[in-house]
Amino acid sequence: MRIALIGYGAVAAIHARGLATAADASFAAVIGPDRGKAQAFADTHGAASAATGIDEVQDPLDAVIIASPSPLHFPQAEACLQRGLHVLIELPAVQSPDEARRLAALAASCGHIVRCATTSRFLRPYRMIGHWLQNGRLGTVLSLLHWRTIAPRRRSWTDDALLHHAAHPVDLLLHWFGALQPLGCAAEPQALGAQQLALLARLPEGAPVSMHIAYDGRLPSVGMTLVCERHMLVTDGFSFIRCDDPDLCWQGDEAGEYADAIGRQDLAFIATCRDGVDNQPWTETVRLAEHIQAFQRLALPLFTAPGASA
Repeated sequence: MRIALIGYGAVAAIHARGLATAADASFAAVIGPDRGKAQAFADTHGAASAATGIDEVQDPLDAVIIASPSPLHFPQAEACLQRGLHVLIELPAVQSPDEARRLAALAASCGHIVRCATTSRFLRPYRMIGHWLQNGRLGTVLSLLHWRTIAPRRRSWTDDALLHHAAHPVDLLLHWFGALQPLGCAAEPQALGAQQLALLARLPEGAPVSMHIAYDGRLPSVGMTLVCERHMLVTDGFSFIRCDDPDLCWQGDEAGEYADAIGRQDLAFIATCRDGVDNQPWTETVRLAEHIQAFQRLALPLFTAPGASA
């Protein structure tokens, strides 16, 4: 498959390194607004060409991976589907359920695959924990906590903690448990464009879930704690699992595991495009967008209720 990459940042570089070793794919083009940066990225990672827009690419393409700033994901995905390309979009794939449904309709009309890059599902610690949950080794989940603090970054665009980094654990829990009931959202400055937030939810069997995301974290960290009927686990999702049962402990390399997860994710996308068998249908992205919107609506009354007192 001839694949173009939209974006030339850090995550795009991991995709590019994976494409360079993929037996079923070739890195056909890199696309970004700055031609000089795009060309430098192409030279570094072996792309056949560089361009500033998808319409500028002259060589034939089969698919595109979108790793650009989040607000651009939907319009770029729409343009690529209209061109007749399969599309893999870094999370957040869309800004709303409506955008997700519009991409679903467009993909169905042109007969092409559109998929969200839910990388957490492919990280080794989460794959291991998902297996243990499925086979009953951990027992019933009694409570679950997820947190992430992110170091200050200078961007040309404003990231959204709820749409982006909170969406990863929300997707993971929907993947593991099949359902999640949003109960509360406290967000600052607002639910739309939040930079700090706390979410409260409930799993199908009643276990409470809390998730906390903070940008501008001076001590970057990430972790998940699962208190279960038989065991307790703590993981960063990348490099370790600690457990009261030594047989369930694990240690790995953070950077290596992250690159491996993105590589697995990209290979799964390529296989889906090639074989037409989609084990991660776009309906799951629509469902994720609906849950994120439900959390947004739980927070918005705090800021918009008429006559609310300070």
